Amino acid sequence: MLLFTSVAWLTLEDKQDKPTASGRDISRELKTVFTKKELLKIVPSHLLLFAFFISFLSLWVSPFLMNVYEMSKEVASLFFMFGVIGFMVSLPIAGLISDRIGKRKPVLLAGHVLFLVFWLVMSIFGGLLDIFQLIGLLFFFGFAFGFVGINMTIPVKLFPREISGSAIPGYNVFGFIGAGFFHFFTGFILDSAYGGTQIFPSCQIIFVICTIGVLISMLFAILFKEPPLSYGNKHSRSRATTSAPQQQRMRSMKTMRNGNSG
Repeated sequence: MLLFTSVAWLTLEDKQDKPTASGRDISRELKTVFTKKELLKIVPSHLLLFAFFISFLSLWVSPFLMNVYEMSKEVASLFFMFGVIGFMVSLPIAGLISDRIGKRKPVLLAGHVLFLVFWLVMSIFGGLLDIFQLIGLLFFFGFAFGFVGINMTIPVKLFPREISGSAIPGYNVFGFIGAGFFHFFTGFILDSAYGGTQIFPSCQIIFVICTIGVLISMLFAILFKEPPLSYGNKHSRSRATTSAPQQQRMRSMKTMRNGNSG
């Protein structure tokens, strides 16, 4: 991790203007972030869907496979890898599609639909799949969440560049709140439902809850109104679209004003 961090530090260039820290009111910036209605509409995408993803993939997918499909720890860990691979594959694809169409919302909604399909299939057929179906479905699980992950780039489009450093971490807090609670909630369901003796029916309860959660998040995402351009991009786009003759006239007028003032 230290190696990759060092490479990023040395190779990445921050092209954004860096506002000075003096005179900034952090509390006012955070209030602006947390009272933005459009941001609150995509909070469930991070609060719920990130919690479902990280809880299933990091906490109970291996016990689920070991108990329901009677896999060894080694084989269950191997199946865990397919979800990670799906996530790695879909992230750049989602980013390319989003940049090509110039919008984040369609990609986010597509991720919701894919994620909904996964949980719905697991709710109905989660204990009846063969090995190859499990591999494909776990890959699909990671792939779907890669499209959902585009939500992390939306706060940049909702706020001026000067407070993006407060907007992104402030938004990211919701994901860890959801994941922390859902870890506990998942463990409680698995231990208490059916006396902890029937593994798949207990897991099925969680699958159904996740399905409902994705539907709720999708409803808010549909209501989300995405701005056409970010503040920084809008400014640069307006400069880029100024024609050469217009720029020449502007320079001439500026020269005349300077001459008159002299």
